Amino acid sequence: MTGRTSGAPARRRPTILVVDPYESTLDLFVTILGSIGCRATTVTTGSEAMSRIRDSPPDLLITELCVPEVDGYELCRAVKQSKAIPVLVVTASVLPTLASKAREAGADLVLEKPVEVAAVINAVRRLLAHSLIQEP
Repeated sequence: MTGRTSGAPARRRPTILVVDPYESTLDLFVTILGSIGCRATTVTTGSEAMSRIRDSPPDLLITELCVPEVDGYELCRAVKQSKAIPVLVVTASVLPTLASKAREAGADLVLEKPVEVAAVINAVRRLLAHSLIQEP
């Protein structure tokens, strides 16, 4: 007898790349995303993000706008030009013009920090089309 189990096939865990210069923010996102069945990978610079996306494209990109080396705007533009990866911007920049600029650069959704956990979960589920995420 093989090691198979009955029932629905196992779902692949979505991979989400999180870009933020602060380790504490990255740790928070790892916890939030893990709680809904996602696998988070983290980097602190835009250039690291570009390299990761090129080598192993994630299912979703979450980025701050103000990151070193390659900012969030340029990261959005580059991702949207070369990959079909949804982008969630979570930023401390609160000016309405910055959110609009992020959308113009390719962000699918923009959330302002401090952000509620439920808002992050809802945005991730929306961008990943619920079927990839484990429902509680």
